[in-house]
Amino acid sequence: MTGAAREHRQVPETNSQSPTPLVDDIDAEWLTGVLRSGGESDAAVVSVEREPVGAGQVGDTYRLALTYDRVDGGGPATLVAKVAAANESSREAAAAHHLYEREVRFYEHVAPRVGIRTPQCLHAAIDLGSNTFVLLLEDLAPLVTVDQIVGMTVADAELALTELARLHAPVWGDQAITDLPWLNYGKEQRDQVGLFAAPLFDTFLERYDAELEPQVSSVIRSVRDLAGAYLSHEPAAVTVVHGDYRADNMLFAACGGTIPLVVVDWQTVGSGPGLLDVAYVLGTGLAPDDRAAHEERLVRGYHDAITAAGVTGYDWAQCWDDYRRYATYAVLMLVTAAVIVERTERGDTMFLAMLRRAAAQINDLDTVSLIANKP
Repeated sequence: MTGAAREHRQVPETNSQSPTPLVDDIDAEWLTGVLRSGGESDAAVVSVEREPVGAGQVGDTYRLALTYDRVDGGGPATLVAKVAAANESSREAAAAHHLYEREVRFYEHVAPRVGIRTPQCLHAAIDLGSNTFVLLLEDLAPLVTVDQIVGMTVADAELALTELARLHAPVWGDQAITDLPWLNYGKEQRDQVGLFAAPLFDTFLERYDAELEPQVSSVIRSVRDLAGAYLSHEPAAVTVVHGDYRADNMLFAACGGTIPLVVVDWQTVGSGPGLLDVAYVLGTGLAPDDRAAHEERLVRGYHDAITAAGVTGYDWAQCWDDYRRYATYAVLMLVTAAVIVERTERGDTMFLAMLRRAAAQINDLDTVSLIANKP
């Protein structure tokens, strides 16, 4: 059932009372203590410069440039720090969905078990009471990013699915991992999501309907009406899923091209069907014509990869059926996110671009009929 995982340094588990500094508190003294306690450096950090990076909706990320009291201390010249969002509504959304806890626990418990390439985590801490956290991650620059609004190439998507199989296969059906409580917050909230799906969709349509083509709005309304049936479906197989597996959360050609792909932003990680991630990345990332022309080949490649890695009892027919079904996830995810997070111009453009692609995928795969007839 499992595949081999790459070597990954274990991050010490933190408890709910671990001190988590705000970004302005990540100073030379604090970094010196963290790097020394983790065995990363025995030199003292004497200065740190910060610059914001990325375009996260519910977390803020900074690149830290460190200067030491001597050059032979072994410490990293740069790091990436991820902390709670400065925006209050985004922090509230993160708290409601346990996003910060999920990401910290992922680096503590799952990253060492799977093969997908993630940033090495040097320090992780979270305070559940104040809903603050900090991650110190390796800096993988220089690298190439793909703008989610522009979309991925077919080659990008193929690489993304190859890496995705390295997340799913090692823990496929492994209940010791998939049953962890923090990976199952989504299940606990499923009834609540179903109850509030219609109001969320109505709010979204009131805000954006005039900007959407009629066929896209029609798909969104169909998903709203089928939300209960979709959410109540029990998947045939469960693994660890990223939950927001898309171009904005991928770093291509990292470390100057020596690492083909690194996957970041694990705030939506959970226990669920692997084809949810597959359908999401292809449906929201590829131009509809590219997706339609290549998706069966790409999904077959993913299925071949997890099978080769040791996944059994999951045949191609079930895989394709799941791919069609979980195309619905993108609409539920994007409508909810567009309503609850801080509204920005880029966010609006991105959500609508992704929804247009996802609606085309749902139409092409006849997903609505599948769910209506096989709830």
